[in-house]
Amino acid sequence: MSVEGNDGDFGLDDLLDELSRRIDERRKSGAYPPELEERMDRHAQAILRKRSRIGTVTAQLEAGIENARDLARFPSYAASTESRIPGGSAVHGLFGRLASRHMAAIREEMRQFAETLIAVTEDLRADLMGELNAIQETLAKYEGERQMVGSNLEVLEQSLTAELGTN
Repeated sequence: MSVEGNDGDFGLDDLLDELSRRIDERRKSGAYPPELEERMDRHAQAILRKRSRIGTVTAQLEAGIENARDLARFPSYAASTESRIPGGSAVHGLFGRLASRHMAAIREEMRQFAETLIAVTEDLRADLMGELNAIQETLAKYEGERQMVGSNLEVLEQSLTAELGTN
C-alpha cells in the first residue's frame, strides 16, 4: 500500500517509520510528557467503558421493545364449552361466540394501541441513543482538551523551571 504525499510515493512502512521517528524526537525534546501514553490509554479505556454501558442500555431497550412486540399480538384463546349440566355445552358455545366477537374488537384496539406505543418507544430510543452518542463525543473531546492543557502546563512549568534554574 502506498500513499501519495507532497514528496512522492511512500510505502506504509515508510510512513510508520517516519511517524515513530518524529514521536521519538518529540519525546526526547520534552514536547511529550513522559506519562502521555499512559494518560491516553486511560482516556481510551474510559471512553470504551462508557460505550460499553451505552451498549448495555441499548440491549435492554431492544429486549424491552421486542418483548412488547411479542405481547402486542393479543392472541385469542378458545374457552372450553364443556359442561356437566345437560345442554350446558350449547349455552357455553353460544355465549362464547357472542363474547368472541366483542373480544376480537377489543383485541384489535389493544393491538393498535400497543403498536403505537412501540413505535413511539422506538423513536424515543433512536433519539436517546443519538443524544447519548453526541454527549459522549463532546465529553471525550473536552477530556482530551483538558488533558492536553494539563500536558501543556506541565511542559511550560518544566521549561520555566529549567529556564529559571539556568539564570
